[in-house]
Amino acid sequence: MAIGHTNPSTVVPANTPIDEASLSKFLSTINIPPEEWQKRLAALSTLVHSIPDYSATPTNNADDKSLLPWYRSSKHVRRLFPVLKTYVLDARSAVVKEAAELIGTLFVVKLQIHPNHYDNNTDNDAAATVSPPPPFIGKLLLKDLLPPLLQLSSQTVKTIRNY
Repeated sequence: MAIGHTNPSTVVPANTPIDEASLSKFLSTINIPPEEWQKRLAALSTLVHSIPDYSATPTNNADDKSLLPWYRSSKHVRRLFPVLKTYVLDARSAVVKEAAELIGTLFVVKLQIHPNHYDNNTDNDAAATVSPPPPFIGKLLLKDLLPPLLQLSSQTVKTIRNY
């Protein structure tokens, strides 16, 4: 386990207050007309890059009364679904490509602990108990995004067949 982190398997209580200011700001400013797709992508890029890597941020202790960042709550991360769906299903291939890269960064780097930072080994292997890996924060968002991603894939196949 990385130094300075709390136990990654710590479960955050349901009543933990969430700091969702940056998420709410993003969701309120994303109502940019589709014609201004560069600004929309810039807003998404800013949001994704403002989230620290999962392994760089500690989880909250059950006793910690501080605000939990929105990106450590599956429920709040899931609020990105309508916005990400519009990016994925956009008719412009440049938008879809950039959005797919940002979504990949979001899922792989920002919302999931890297295996190198999750270590169950202890100095005393005989007494070691294996704790479960930390939860994948983006699981609900990924579940919601799969149908639009499959729809995008089928659109691509139809386009290729027409050539």
